[in-house]
Formats: sequence, C-alpha cells, structure tokens
Amino acid sequence: MAAPFARPCGFPDTVVLVSFYNTQAPGLRLLQALLERAGYQVSLFFYENKGFHPPSAWELQTLTDRIQRAYPIMVVVCLETQVGFSAAQLLFQGLKPYGLPVVCGGAYATVYPMACLSAGAHYVLQGNDARALVFLADALTGRGEDPARIPGLSYRDGAVFVLKEAVFSRGLEHLPPPCLQSSCVYRIQSDTIKQEDPERSARSYTVFLSRDCPYQCAGCAQPMLRQMAQGKSPVLHFRSVQSVLWELNQAKKFRPYLCQVQFIAPCFPEVTGWLEEFLQEYPQTVGLPFWLHTYPKNCDTDLLRRLRKAGLRGVHFCLGSGSLPIRRQILYRYETNRELLRTACNAWESGVDAIAYTFFQIPDQPVSALKETFSLLQTFPGRYSVSWKQFVPALGYSPPPVPDCRVPHPVSSSPPPQDVPSDPVRQAWQDLIALWQVPLLRPVCHWAAENPTAHGLFLHRLWRLTSVALKFRDQWCHIRLLLRRFFSLR
Repeated sequence: MAAPFARPCGFPDTVVLVSFYNTQAPGLRLLQALLERAGYQVSLFFYENKGFHPPSAWELQTLTDRIQRAYPIMVVVCLETQVGFSAAQLLFQGLKPYGLPVVCGGAYATVYPMACLSAGAHYVLQGNDARALVFLADALTGRGEDPARIPGLSYRDGAVFVLKEAVFSRGLEHLPPPCLQSSCVYRIQSDTIKQEDPERSARSYTVFLSRDCPYQCAGCAQPMLRQMAQGKSPVLHFRSVQSVLWELNQAKKFRPYLCQVQFIAPCFPEVTGWLEEFLQEYPQTVGLPFWLHTYPKNCDTDLLRRLRKAGLRGVHFCLGSGSLPIRRQILYRYETNRELLRTACNAWESGVDAIAYTFFQIPDQPVSALKETFSLLQTFPGRYSVSWKQFVPALGYSPPPVPDCRVPHPVSSSPPPQDVPSDPVRQAWQDLIALWQVPLLRPVCHWAAENPTAHGLFLHRLWRLTSVALKFRDQWCHIRLLLRRFFSLR
C-alpha cells in the first residue's frame, strides 16, 4: 500500500485523471462527475497520438511535472488496452520519485491487476463500480475507512500484492451524467501542452445507450469482463431516455460547434416503450442529426426507417474483413457475407447511409483477404462509405508495428503521406477498396482490378487526390449542419 504522501498545506484536495489515446473517455468524465460531487477538485490530462506512439521524453517530463505541481491526493490512470498500458508504464516510472499514490482503472486493469501493480501502480480498481475511487480519496485524506477494506480495490503492500474480487455495479441509477465542463483540462500532443478540452471544439458527440455488450469482438474487452461478472451483474444496463436526452442537451450547451450525435448501441434498447419515447422526445428536445453504431444483425429495415424520421442519417457497422476465416478466427465476428450484404441493403432501402469500417494491420491477414473484401463491397447497393481503422485488440496483445506500410485514411483524418508504400500489392488492393466507395471511379476500379500491382502507383496517387476531395465534402457537410443549428437557435 502506498505510504502517506506529504502534501503542503493550502493546496486543495485534487485528483488527477489521465487518459492515453482517448480524448472522449466517457468513463473518465464520469469519474470526474463522481469526484466533484464528493467535493474534490479534478484535473484531467489527455495524451493524444493517432499513431499510438508512446509519449516522447519531453511529453512525459511535462506530464509528470504538471501532475507533481498540483500535489494531488492520487493519480488515476484509465487503462482500456495493452497499448495504453505500455504508455502508462512510462508514467509510473516518471511519478515514482514523487511518491504519489497511483491508481489504475478500466477494462485492462480489471483483467490484469497483477501487471498494473507490478508496473508501479499502488491500487487497482477491479470492476465497474466507480464509487470505490471516492471511497479511496476519502481514505487518503483521512475522512474514510482503511483502503484495505474497500471492496474491489486491489493494492500493493511492499512486496505483497493483495488481490480483491472484482465488483460490478447492478445498475446505472446511482451514477451522475458525465462532466462536460471543466476549467482544468490539459491536452498533450506533438510535444505541446495546452490547457484546453480536446472535445470542446468537437462537432460530434458520442453517447453510449447501454453499459456492457452481449457480443465478443476481438477489439473489445467486454467478453472477458462479462465472464468475470457472471452471476454478479446483468449482461446489459440500458440507460433511460431522459438520461440520454439530458446529457445531449448539456453537450449542446457546453460545446458550441456540436452539430451531430453518434449513438453507440450494440443492441438497441428492447425495454418496453423505450423506442417510442425516444422517437417522440428526441426531435423536440435535441433535434440534431445522428448516426448509429451497431451490430449488423440489428439493422432492421423497420427500425432504421423509424429512426430516420427522428433524424438518423447513417448506420455504422463492422465489416472487418471480407474473409470469413479472418472475421471468425481473429476478429471473433460471426456474420456471414450474406448478413453484411443484407445490412447494406437495409440501410439503402431505409434511405440512410451505410458506413462499413474495415481493419488494417490485422495479424496474419493475407492479400487474398483484401481481394475478398473488395469483392464483397462490389455487391453493396447504393451509396456507402468505407472507413479504415487500425486493429487494436482491447486486451492481451498489440498488433506488430508496420511503419512502412501506408493505408488509405478515413475521410475524417489527414491525407495519406507522400512517400511510396513498401508493399505495392497490399497497398494496391487497399487503394481499390477505398476508391470503390466513389461511384464515379468504379469503372476505373474495374479496369485496375485486373492487374492492380501494375497500376499501384496510379491508384495510390488517385486515392490521395480523392481523399482530399472527400475531406472537402466532409467539411462542407459539417458546415451545413452548423449553419442549420445556428439558424435554428435564432
């Protein structure tokens, strides 16, 4: 257990929250709301790097100095992935000379508490009951019981590791909504630090309609957490409509550029009357266009048509890879190609956009899998978009770095680099997959698909130009949504 930290007199009771590679961090903002409700001041630090690179020496030194100057009660690090844990280990070493109590929480910390304690953390919060952090803060300030008696809180006492059983909350009623306004938020990126909330200028806001998920995708920690929580917590906790609407109205209030909403709903709430209440209240109280991120099997035509009347613009679903063995054996996604095609058809018939995202840097993915992805996309009807995401499994291992292999970037990111990729065959097929989403370029794709390697440089340059055009289209859509919101407020 951490030795009491000698804090100078006159400093407020401050808790520092740190997040790596995730600026939205809804769990961290929920912790902020809980701690502030208990009377503590909270400082947030977001480390941002789209390439998932570890912090530089300057960034790490700046982060540790800022934390030490706040003289916090404790430093809480949110760990969801192996990549985040690798960066957190550097922070643990940087904070070690100051003797600050370090706490780990999140999915990775719940599954691997020994790794966190061995790396330098003093406490590990196991489970999803965030109230344990408030109890720990009370204990460290002398207002609460011994930390050893807090349920779900594992700790290190010298060379002895004391592991507790994970505690899972049975409901959402006791949790406050995430805190969307804070005066002490720092953003660390590209060897710079700024006192600003990286999400304040965001044009999109993400809302989770439920806690937990019944599926077992490789990029998510929920399967292991669900296995640990058997008999302790229901599989799904659905939020009430009023809770969702209140949070969105707060987001509209504190984020002036907000013009669209992203709903994360692996399973759309099946609570009696939930959908009817949402369809009636959302257009009147929020009125922003929204996109739905869900599982392909949930994209029913009737549901999408009803949601479209409330403001649904598009549905995001995971295609992953066109190869069925890759999807099942590596991604743990069990949809068939027919089901994925049905999802795209349902979106087209319902009058909403289909956004299929695929993964790059998948371990052991052959070029033939990219060919199958291209063939599957050729069967999709109407207008749709393709988004590339880096495959980062939530737990267990991180993908091997491929610094020289360039892939098409999604529309919302910067254009691809100017250098020529080192794997021309793989790159040519990735360019074809990205270009196929543009109907005007499909004849060119048909021509190039006969021998993509021979036209690899042409395809790569064409995609670079196309991605710039798509970025302008994306920016214009955001401007239109902002103007629509501005004039609706007048």
